[in-house]
Amino acid sequence: MVRRSKGHCCYGLLMLCTLILLLGASSSVWAATEALASVSRTTLVDGDAFTLRIRVRPADQTPDLAPLRRDFEILEQRQSTNNPALQEELGRSFTEWEITLLPRHSGELTIPALTVGNATTRPIDIRVLQISPEQRAIRDRNVELEVTASTTSPYVDESILVTLTLYYNVNISGQFADVSPQDSEWTALGDAIEGTTRRDDGRNYSYTRFHYLYTPLTPGQRDLPAFSFEGDYRTHSLAPRQTLRDVRSEAIALDVKPIPSDFPAGQTWLPARDVTLEDTWAGNLEAPEVGDQITRQTTLSATGPPASRLSRPQHESDPPAEVRQYEGQVQSDEQLQPQQRVSVRQDEVAYLLTGAGEVTVPALRVPWWDLEEDTLRWAEAPARTVNVAAGALVPAPEPEPEAMAPEEAAKVPEAPTESRALTFAGAVMVLALLLGLGWLLKRRRIRPGALLWQVINRGWLRLAKFWWRPAQDHPRKSRSVPGNGAVRPRKEPGHKQKRADKPSVWLQQARAQAAAQDWQSLLATLSTNLGPWGWPDLARVASRSGQAEFPDLVRATQALLYGAANQQPDPGQLAERWEQCLQNWPGHPQAESDSGGPDGLYPD
Repeated sequence: MVRRSKGHCCYGLLMLCTLILLLGASSSVWAATEALASVSRTTLVDGDAFTLRIRVRPADQTPDLAPLRRDFEILEQRQSTNNPALQEELGRSFTEWEITLLPRHSGELTIPALTVGNATTRPIDIRVLQISPEQRAIRDRNVELEVTASTTSPYVDESILVTLTLYYNVNISGQFADVSPQDSEWTALGDAIEGTTRRDDGRNYSYTRFHYLYTPLTPGQRDLPAFSFEGDYRTHSLAPRQTLRDVRSEAIALDVKPIPSDFPAGQTWLPARDVTLEDTWAGNLEAPEVGDQITRQTTLSATGPPASRLSRPQHESDPPAEVRQYEGQVQSDEQLQPQQRVSVRQDEVAYLLTGAGEVTVPALRVPWWDLEEDTLRWAEAPARTVNVAAGALVPAPEPEPEAMAPEEAAKVPEAPTESRALTFAGAVMVLALLLGLGWLLKRRRIRPGALLWQVINRGWLRLAKFWWRPAQDHPRKSRSVPGNGAVRPRKEPGHKQKRADKPSVWLQQARAQAAAQDWQSLLATLSTNLGPWGWPDLARVASRSGQAEFPDLVRATQALLYGAANQQPDPGQLAERWEQCLQNWPGHPQAESDSGGPDGLYPD
């Protein structure tokens, strides 16, 4: 038997205790927790919130926030795990907590040590400054509405810029109340503009900005309509929503001035910041001939007023007698820019050259009121001079009635003279007395009275026939038919004239020109031969001929000759429409039946 010594037992016991202590220490080190706390700022104003961040390892540990509730209100808390950048830097996973705190009172405060697992964070001192009631009122302006106007003394019909800005530093939702314009017009310019800015109270605000054009339509004093915003807000995402109250802009007094006395009477009042007038010409301008037509397209641009206030430019003086004009198509457009409006009007005017020689088309002028300089200005397009050759399409004058030969004139009986008229009047009076006497004798059944009644009646009829015979035998003067030079023959008694079914020469010529798509010659033929039908009044020509499509055909032909590419009709379809119109054209002009206003192509 081997007997162990007492020294060996003590040594073994010592080794066992050492092993137990080492295992305990190793377990303690393995279970240790790390926690690090920080704040966004340590000095703040009473009522301001700040953020407390706590970084914890291992990631499954949660901090105990109960000690914070004594001096702070917990507004919001968020948790994020395993930030990739920090995890790579630290080489281990962790969890970060973000807690939004609001101090319950001012003074020197301390964020206490917080327990996270078996670890604690270090305490952090916070200083909360107290503010005055006035400063608090400014700070509490979480939502404010501001309105500005580009001028407070505009002219009537002047469009002024109104800027509406909503400032806010809380979460808001809502909408602007409707504004009912009175004797004015409102126009929104573009979409809302959003951004951030620092205001006079030293705080950062978000803003939403709108631009409008306000146009007063009557002069006098008034207030710019007040704007208001209706909705609710909350100070943070977890706070309850509260109703916004009294978010309203301040009133702005306006003194709207009338039209200045310096502005020309009878002209369209046009207040603007800039106006330009440009023109372009089309047609045969180098070697025009009588019967040709030239087209003038004008572009009137104005900054400020709406397109509805732009009128057609007027000639500086009356066009010469050798020029007839008609007004073509009108196009208007408005471009709404962030802080202004640009309006454009385009007009077309066609000029028919009816006389040879040097012809000057007058300049065009548009008066406008310069709002920047507060003075009258004129936008002008210069005159244009062309040398017109006689050409082959000179409008022929109407033929004069054919004069009678001297032999025929000698055969014409003289018209009743004044002495013959008096003799006839005396005979009528005698016959009237005898007629009355015969009627009286016949009424009393006296036989000679009946005989006298018959004699007087026969004498009356013979006298009347004798008197009117010279007037019937007097030949009427021949009347010419304008346009073809033919003389209308005198109608014989009992004979009815029939209209010839054969179309006129000019009508055949016009149909041929339409089929050949010779549009300039077609218009020249129409202007030369449609005088009896009412030319240049297109509506009158359509009424007399029964061709309701005639005015549209003339304008379409002008558009094909001188219009822009996007305004020109199909030539083939236009030729077919002309053929149908001219094929149904009557042989003679009818009496005018319309009483409406003229739709003139070439005004007299």
